[in-house]
Amino acid sequence: MKKIFLIILTIFFSIIATSISYAEKTYTEIKDTVFRLHIIANSDSEYDQQLKLEVRDNILQYLSNKNFKSKKETIEYICSHLEEINNIVSNTLNENNCIYSFSTEITNSYFPTKHYSNISLPAGEYDCLKINLNNAKGQNWWCILYPNLCSTNVTISNNSNILLEKSITSETYNIITNEVTYKFKIVELIQSLKNKVKL
Repeated sequence: MKKIFLIILTIFFSIIATSISYAEKTYTEIKDTVFRLHIIANSDSEYDQQLKLEVRDNILQYLSNKNFKSKKETIEYICSHLEEINNIVSNTLNENNCIYSFSTEITNSYFPTKHYSNISLPAGEYDCLKINLNNAKGQNWWCILYPNLCSTNVTISNNSNILLEKSITSETYNIITNEVTYKFKIVELIQSLKNKVKL
């Protein structure tokens, strides 16, 4: 009986170890592929939330025709055009007679699980362009700048789907474009636990 128990225990831990390894591989492949946009409003007031959306619209309009071919190209472009992006944010605030401070940076931030049309990304830390408006205490807005899954009406172009599909393995692509599965839940759970441990 003891021998059977040890065999079952060994199999159980082997499954757990394999699941963790699988989750890490899947998450790493996704985070190394995508680059996100993260905008945090000053507060949850109607005015501040609307201001956040206007900043979003103007940033997306500026980047709409760039047609980036990789995450690296996206980051390089944004790094070299941060002044222009700052001007867009500043002009948006001025147009609304707003004297808020703000900051823009390329950083690494934690994102919860997010669904974009038929794309689902697991919770975890991702590289992003982060824009903090004033106190940055309000609800935030995020999307994916590369491949371009950013849209105000949450629709995704076929070209963006093709870019994403070419950038990752078919197995990972199937996971994030299908209904949430057991394997996807593992990816979410592992990354959520890792984030809580860091906190």
